[in-house]
Amino acid sequence: MNESVRVTRPKTLHIVTDHKVGGVRSNLESLLDSRLALDFEFASSLIDHSNYVLRTRPVDLIVFHSACSWANVSRLFALKKHARLIIQEHHYCDSFDSLVPSQSRFFMMLRLCYSLADQV
Repeated sequence: MNESVRVTRPKTLHIVTDHKVGGVRSNLESLLDSRLALDFEFASSLIDHSNYVLRTRPVDLIVFHSACSWANVSRLFALKKHARLIIQEHHYCDSFDSLVPSQSRFFMMLRLCYSLADQV
């Protein structure tokens, strides 16, 4: 007798600030159309809806595409308890710190956000 084994694909939730953002949106669309979609289940959620999505749909991995900020520290803390957390950092460049009023405060915020992630 040939029994079929049901293999579940790891679930990945991509959290974005806006579904209209060009680079992030095109990146997510390319993932959905890639061979990776055969091995992983991808979903995306707006940051404001992420808690609801995570309560109704458990995931294995969360990829956070929003900028690290003081406002997002509590969000990252809440997300971390649901699954492995990756921050896709593409907001700050090497010289960005020269534009902020307090470099020490900026770097403290980055260290705090990054410490909540499993990978940046």
